[in-house]
Amino acid sequence: MLGVKPPRIGAALYNEFRGSLESFLHFLNNEGISYVEIGKDWIPTRRELGRFRDLLEIYELKATLHISDHYNLAELKQKAWKRNILGVLGDLSVCYDLEVESAVLHCGWVSDARYMSKAVKRFVEAYNLVSGFANDLNVIIGLENQCRDDTKKFVFQTDEDVNRLVELSEKEMFFVLDVGHLGRLGIPLEKMVSSIGDRLVEIHLHDYNELGRDHLPLGAGKLNKKLVFMIIEEKNPLVTIENKSVGDIRRTIRCLSSTSGGK
Repeated sequence: MLGVKPPRIGAALYNEFRGSLESFLHFLNNEGISYVEIGKDWIPTRRELGRFRDLLEIYELKATLHISDHYNLAELKQKAWKRNILGVLGDLSVCYDLEVESAVLHCGWVSDARYMSKAVKRFVEAYNLVSGFANDLNVIIGLENQCRDDTKKFVFQTDEDVNRLVELSEKEMFFVLDVGHLGRLGIPLEKMVSSIGDRLVEIHLHDYNELGRDHLPLGAGKLNKKLVFMIIEEKNPLVTIENKSVGDIRRTIRCLSSTSGGK
């Protein structure tokens, strides 16, 4: 599989998936997937942790965490900002019980670009605190890039944002590169990877098209597969498949497993 060891390949458990958790984990195990990324509605409560841990063991899967994206760490209102930090720390609390070693963090946003400078400082301050907590749990936090949005201006979208965030942060900052998000912005993939350098810990893998319907299976859109494969081989990050159905996940796995093809 692209010269990448199988334990580096995982798949995200999405809100849109409404089957049983057991059936999804069984599917991943049968497809040779080694970890499941849990997040949003699927983060287990304290009461559910034991059952979730048992299922991971039964299906021989590891878990990674996608911290809930509604916790905006660039929030300008002080009380809401502190509440969001507590929410992130609450999500991270499952890492110990589930032996999670990697977590994805949403980059935060403001509704008015005029306040972006202040928002970035807010975010970095929160990141330093969250990262310190994660380090105590032996969890690597990776910051995920986002797309444009009609109502949100995100802290991390471009390669220039990488340099600004790294310079401001007291803690070492790591990144998760969503190649579909980047493609929809029209930013060259190699340019972003160059800026991130050795700080790249994970790739979120899904294809995209000109209509903006992302999370397509690999090979169904405009993504430069050959370039993505080269980056995976060179950097050896975690590779998390982000598709919205088991059928699309299977198509992406087949594409990853192929030794030919690529634009």
